Amino acid sequence: ATGRTRPVMFVGLTGIFTLLAVGGTLLFVNGLDGYAIGVATMTVVTLVLRWHFIRRFFPGFPIARYIARAIAPTVPAIAAVLAGEVGIYLVATVAATLILERGLLREAIGYLRRRDPGPAAPELSPSGSGG
Repeated sequence: ATGRTRPVMFVGLTGIFTLLAVGGTLLFVNGLDGYAIGVATMTVVTLVLRWHFIRRFFPGFPIARYIARAIAPTVPAIAAVLAGEVGIYLVATVAATLILERGLLREAIGYLRRRDPGPAAPELSPSGSGG
């Protein structure tokens, strides 16, 4: 510990000010969506400031590689959740289509299985009459 606490205070106060200024204003203008934008803005501002102070405190430290190593264990879990959600979505969509559109599917399959194309349409003469 080096006793340098001003950067921590500065980041904290800047985060609070950003949330109140951006999130508070947008909360009244856009409701919860505006507040969410304010929280996202506060997060970006505090992350940029923390990155800045860490680079000053630890010159030469490979912060990007360190962050990538910290995030890497979550990637397989995120992939599994997304794959599961896509799978559930596909199963639910197919099941709902089979149940709700049974008649339409039966009709379409009937058209595909038909070997006889059916009666040919009458040819129109150049004058537009059928014969």
